[in-house]
Amino acid sequence: MTVTELIAHLRCFDGDHRVVVRGYEEGVDDILPPRGVEIVLDVHDEDWNGPHDMVESAGEPAILIAGVRPR
Repeated sequence: MTVTELIAHLRCFDGDHRVVVRGYEEGVDDILPPRGVEIVLDVHDEDWNGPHDMVESAGEPAILIAGVRPR
């Protein structure tokens, strides 16, 4: 999904809605501010891994939206 596609999806919701991601096992977590990362596509084929991987450099630009558990 691109930033433009994500924004189009988010426009369907009230701007005051909280944004969350699935928790590690159960529940949902609040999100951290998005940050730029670089990724390599389609490097994992195991069910328990996401298909792409983050790299330090020479990857494709992407935006990471990650959850954080409140303390």
